Amino acid sequence: MALLGRTRQGGRDRRPIRHVTFYTKTGCHLCEHAEELLEDAWPDYDLRVTTIDITTDLTLFERYRYDIPVIVVEGGAAVSGRIDAAGLRQALESAT
Repeated sequence: MALLGRTRQGGRDRRPIRHVTFYTKTGCHLCEHAEELLEDAWPDYDLRVTTIDITTDLTLFERYRYDIPVIVVEGGAAVSGRIDAAGLRQALESAT
């Protein structure tokens, strides 16, 4: 994901850190939209995103195939399916 490795210039980054697991698969237009939403959240959150292709693991595929994209925020909520900006931000805010 393009977010990894980005840093802010000019001092200490004070954005809240959020560890996020992004379950996706190739060819999923909803997943592409969810990735754009994660990129849009970058100015407000220091996102540490782990992207997992569910087609590489049968257990994950069976669990998430009807729900992707799925974004799980460590210590917080999860959002899936037709994700919108408000739902993602609520999940990011719910992290402890």
